[in-house]
Amino acid sequence: MKQNKIQLSGGMLVFIGALLWSLNSPIVKFLTLDSLLVWGLRSAIAAVALVGFIRPKQLHWNGWMLVYVCSYAALCLCVILSLTMTSAPVAVGMQYTAII
Repeated sequence: MKQNKIQLSGGMLVFIGALLWSLNSPIVKFLTLDSLLVWGLRSAIAAVALVGFIRPKQLHWNGWMLVYVCSYAALCLCVILSLTMTSAPVAVGMQYTAII
C-alpha cells in the first residue's frame, strides 16, 4: 500500500512562516495574560517546535553563544512588552526601524 505524502515546497514553507510571524501582534494584543507569561509560553512553544531541527554535534557552546541566547531572549521580551504597552502598529514600527 502506497502512502500519500504531502510535500511542501520551500516557497510554501516561507509563506506559512510569514503568515505565522504576522499573527504575533494580534495574538499578543488579544491575550490578557501577563507579559512575562506570554514571553515564556512563546519561548517554550518555539523551543518545542525547533528541537527536531537541532543538531547537537554541530552546536558549539561558548561565551558568544550564551551572549546570543540572552540577547535574543531580551529582544523577544522587549517585543512582547512593547506590544502590551502600546498599539500594535507602533510596536511593530519600532521593531522594524530599530536598526535605524
